Amino acid sequence: MNKIGRKSLFLILGILFLQFGNLISSYGYVEPAKSILPKSTTTELSNPDLPKRKGVEVGNVVFHSAVSTGVTIDPNIYLASQDEKYDIINTLEASFGLEIPIQEHKISLDYLAQQYFFERYNFNDHLDQQVRGLLELNFTDYRVTLNEAYRKYEDLPGTDNTSRLKEDDNNVRLGVTHETDKFAFDIGYSNIVHHFFSDDPIFSVVTNKDRDYMLHVSDISVGYKILPKTSIVLENDYGFSEHKSQNSPDYYFDDILIGVKGQLHPNLTTTLLAGWRYQYFNKSPILYDATASKFICRGAVKYAFSDKDVFDAAMERTVNDSLYQDVTYYTTNFLSLGYTHFFTDKLSSRLFTSYQRNMYPTETTEIIGGNSKTAARNDNAYGAGINLHYDIRRWLSAEIGYEFKQADSNFVTFSYNDNIATFKVSAGF
Repeated sequence: MNKIGRKSLFLILGILFLQFGNLISSYGYVEPAKSILPKSTTTELSNPDLPKRKGVEVGNVVFHSAVSTGVTIDPNIYLASQDEKYDIINTLEASFGLEIPIQEHKISLDYLAQQYFFERYNFNDHLDQQVRGLLELNFTDYRVTLNEAYRKYEDLPGTDNTSRLKEDDNNVRLGVTHETDKFAFDIGYSNIVHHFFSDDPIFSVVTNKDRDYMLHVSDISVGYKILPKTSIVLENDYGFSEHKSQNSPDYYFDDILIGVKGQLHPNLTTTLLAGWRYQYFNKSPILYDATASKFICRGAVKYAFSDKDVFDAAMERTVNDSLYQDVTYYTTNFLSLGYTHFFTDKLSSRLFTSYQRNMYPTETTEIIGGNSKTAARNDNAYGAGINLHYDIRRWLSAEIGYEFKQADSNFVTFSYNDNIATFKVSAGF
C-alpha cells in the first residue's frame, strides 16, 4: 500500500471511530487490586491516551479500539552534533483488541499500527506494528499466564547507535503466580528473539545482523507483606543469550534484587529494588568480552500533595547490550522527576525532567575534526518538558507538549541539542 493509500485508510478509520464515539454515553473504571509483587503479567487491554475506556460488550466478549493522529515538529531528527536536519512528522495510529472470558479464565488479543510520515525526508516514512496475545487461567490457588508480543519497528538514531535501524522482536513468557493476603510468588520463563534487518558494519567484520540474538530468562519473585499496605520483595532473574554469528559472544547473567513495594504513607506509594548483576561473556576475538559485575537498581515513587497535585520520581541503573564499535555492553544511570497538576477532572498539565548517564567499559577511538581521540565513552543526556492533556469527552482526548533534549559526550560526535513540539488527538472505546 502506498503512502497516499495508508493515509486514506487511517483517515477513514478515524472518521468511523469519531462517529461511533458520539454513541457512547457511559463508561466505567475500577482500579485493579494492588499486587504484593512489583511486576506481574496482566491481560488487561490498555491505552495510555484513553486509560479508562470500557469497550463495547457483545455478549461476553469485550471489544476495544482507538485511533489517534498527531504532528511532531523536530529540528534535529538524526540527533546530530552539527548540520541538524529539520522535519515535521505526521503520525497516524490505530489499534483494536478483544477480551474473551471463559468462565474464570480469559483470552485477550490486540493489534497496534503506527504510521510515521516525514514531510521533508520522506524516505524515513515507516510503519511500526505490534501484535499481542495473552491467556490467563485462574485456578483456586494459582494463576497461569501465557503472554506473547511481536513487534516490527524502525528506530531513528538513539542513545547508543548512530544509524537508522529496522528491527523486530518476539517475546514469550509463561508464568505462574500464587498470592495470599500476606505472601506471593511469581515464577516464569521468557524467550526473546531479536532480529536486525540491516547488515550495516559496526566494527571490523561485525555487522548489525551479527548482533541478532535469542535470550532465555527464568525469573522468580517472592513477596511478603510486613505492613497492611507494604511488602518486602526478593527477585532473581537468570538468563543466557545466544547469537547465531560467531562474531558476537554469547553471555549469561544473574540479577539478584531486594526491595520494598507498597504504601508507606497515605499519600506515598513506592516500588524500590536494588541488587547486583553478574554478567559473563564467552571469549571473543573481535568484541569486548570482559565480565561485568555491577550494582543495579530500579524503582518509582509517587507522592500526592493533594487530589490535584502529584509528584513522581523514577530511577534505574542497568546494563544494556551495545551496538557501538567493539563494545558489548554499557551501563546506564537514569533519573526522572515529574509534577502533575489537575486543573479540573478533564484538564491536567505535567512538568518533567530527566537525566541519564551512559558509561562504556573500554576505550574506543573516534576521528573528530581530522584528529583521533581514544577514551572510554561517557554520555550525559538531559531532558525537560511540559504537556497539557484535555479529556474533551470520555472517548476523546487531546494533548500538546514540548520537550528539550541535550546530550554531552566526551566524544563530541555524540553530543546534540533538540527541541520537540507535539500535538495529538485520540479517540476510542
